[in-house]
Amino acid sequence: MVLKKTSSGSLPAPIKTSKRLVLNVYYGLIICFGVDTILISNDFTLTVVLIWLIRVMPLLPFSVGLHQNHPRTYTWLSLVVLLYFINGVLVSFDPERRIMGIVYAVLSVTLFSFLILFIRLYREHYQVNLKLMRDITKPLWSLLGELSVCACE
Repeated sequence: MVLKKTSSGSLPAPIKTSKRLVLNVYYGLIICFGVDTILISNDFTLTVVLIWLIRVMPLLPFSVGLHQNHPRTYTWLSLVVLLYFINGVLVSFDPERRIMGIVYAVLSVTLFSFLILFIRLYREHYQVNLKLMRDITKPLWSLLGELSVCACE
């Protein structure tokens, strides 16, 4: 059995609910970056849009996979969101931007939690196990093992 991608219409109710939660927090985080960028610059110019795009660029490629229910997209996004959590913690140390830093950190933790919930529910419903995921990546691991042996010689 391979990892399945499904349309939103065929998802069971708990998975569909967790997907909606993920999407709401995901877009909330993107909007939050836009609001913060406008508040920092006090005007709305092309530069502000460019700064906002740079800040959300790591999040944007995941939007297609989130809507198409690719489980690997949810997994990779959960790792990328941890970088935004670190950003939120660092921003919260600046007294002028403390509130936005806390908002970033809370949104990142919330998104991470909902992503993990979706992955878990999806895996349980479609009977996708970790052994299968190891079998899929086995050729990659054997290649890496061969490269490390060659590098040692």
